Amino acid sequence: FFALVATHSSGQTITSFVHPGALHTQADLNRMAQKVAAQAYPWINTFNNIKNDWHTASSYVGSAVPYISRGTGCTYDRNKYNLYSDIAATYELALMWAITGNNSYADQAVGILNAWANTLQGFNNSGSVPRGVGAGFESNLYNF
Repeated sequence: FFALVATHSSGQTITSFVHPGALHTQADLNRMAQKVAAQAYPWINTFNNIKNDWHTASSYVGSAVPYISRGTGCTYDRNKYNLYSDIAATYELALMWAITGNNSYADQAVGILNAWANTLQGFNNSGSVPRGVGAGFESNLYNF
């Protein structure tokens, strides 16, 4: 549900792009919004669960950190939970924006993502957690 305008090397203007890793299509989001507007079960129940989750509260503040570590004995081992929580928040906020059209949800999600973009310097791994495996497992969480 993000628009991209680019020019292909052939000179052809490309006005939209559907990311192949996105979890929802625009049709999915439209259907969610319609079902929520109609107060249809189970969509309205799930919507209310997300709406009432602490990740979508206007008081939620992201917690970006410079380093994320996974594996036993890592110096920054607990920082991964900051990342996981902020991923959940941005996903839920994006869904709330897509369903309600309320830009404050989008603004909050963008703020969290920008904080990570401006703060994160790297991932550290130790033990039996290969760096690439972690990136592969977690990459889908960024594609909402």
